[in-house]
Amino acid sequence: MGRGSMKTSRISHALASIVSLVALAACSSSKGSGIVTDAMHTEPEDAGTVDAAPDSATVAPPKKDAAPPPAPPTGECGAEPTQTACVTCCSNKHEDGAGVYFVALIDCMCLADNCAKDCAATICDPNSPKNPDAACNTCITSKNAACAASTKATCTADPGCVAFDTCVGQSSCPAKGN
Repeated sequence: MGRGSMKTSRISHALASIVSLVALAACSSSKGSGIVTDAMHTEPEDAGTVDAAPDSATVAPPKKDAAPPPAPPTGECGAEPTQTACVTCCSNKHEDGAGVYFVALIDCMCLADNCAKDCAATICDPNSPKNPDAACNTCITSKNAACAASTKATCTADPGCVAFDTCVGQSSCPAKGN
């Protein structure tokens, strides 16, 4: 099996488990902090009294501190309800670019300094790659930062990967729960 075939095989076997890493690793296009805060709510002093027929002069205008509802994501896959579905949608729309991204991510994770040992029997097995097990997933999660720069550098150099990354960011995939 050639190196290219091995990488393609790794991608197809590991995509389901690694798809959520896209949101954590090198996606540089995502917007928003994902931090939700409650607006301060105050009641008027006479909140317990109700006029039978209030006239238009006494109706309070809408509160100025009320935030408008968030706009739906505008990316190609913004309508997807979960992070996994969103990233999978972007992967399907930008297959070659997603392949570049995931090969770069898996290659980095399989370095000796990263997760080669913990993932030897799964995504890093060159002869029979499999989905990551619990030990491999734990390592991958802990090494995301170590692979972010190299994955981003590889992705930035490939227009298809940039399109995949843009889809993930503009669709707000990182902000979606699973």
